[in-house]
Amino acid sequence: SVDLAYEAGSPWTLTIPSTGLGGGTEVVAEDGSQTVLATGTVDSSGELVLALPPGTHDVDLREPTSQIAVTSATTATSEATIGESIDVSAELRNDGDASGDYTATLTADGQAVTDATVTVGANTAETVTLTAAFNQAGTYSLSVDGQYVADVTVTGNQSSTDTDDAE
Repeated sequence: SVDLAYEAGSPWTLTIPSTGLGGGTEVVAEDGSQTVLATGTVDSSGELVLALPPGTHDVDLREPTSQIAVTSATTATSEATIGESIDVSAELRNDGDASGDYTATLTADGQAVTDATVTVGANTAETVTLTAAFNQAGTYSLSVDGQYVADVTVTGNQSSTDTDDAE
């Protein structure tokens, strides 16, 4: 991150000849209120050119970031039998200005059961489905990354070869 201030009566071009960043790296110029003023891409020589708007601005130059979080998680299942698949859908929201990968983890009673990785575009949402099956009868409290989903009751006879809590 680099900070700068400027005052200009008309649009102007800022050229940074040696950024120290690799070619293809995107850079965002935003003001103090986090309004994006310009974006640019570092070329193969490390140079960055930004076309900035007129006015008086305190500017932060930074690489775009993703800000991904689970906004909701649901299941249509409240009861299942041993070995039956239970699907949990989780909505992931990216409020950042760069796409990013996010690994959502389904837990049962606080223990990781399964996970899935999804790419979420900048300022978009994606839905990921996590599937689990349980080998023991009982009631399990399901969550995705701390977002409570539901309590699911698993019924049926346990096979003598099944000894794990979850698959």
